[in-house]
Amino acid sequence: MGLPRGAEIARHSRIAEDGVPQENHAAKRLDAGSVDAVPPGSGDIHRVRNVFGDRTSIGIHVYGANIGAVKRSVQAGGAARKLLSPAMRTTCCRISGML
Repeated sequence: MGLPRGAEIARHSRIAEDGVPQENHAAKRLDAGSVDAVPPGSGDIHRVRNVFGDRTSIGIHVYGANIGAVKRSVQAGGAARKLLSPAMRTTCCRISGML
């Protein structure tokens, strides 16, 4: 992830044995010009949020895998994980907040 503008808080998670995502690193603030990577073996589970309530931050996510072929999901709050449809997995601009 890279931040060309603004600031975001990033949190990395992993799926625990009971299937529930658990944060495995402390929250990290990313300011403009910052770069962060999701830890290998984590299942690419992360959540980002804008630091500011009054302006937009821009975060760019670069994936090494073919995200159209990899099973992807979203999860909001305490809701169950929902697999993205194949059409959504292949539309790059519709995949932003993975968790």
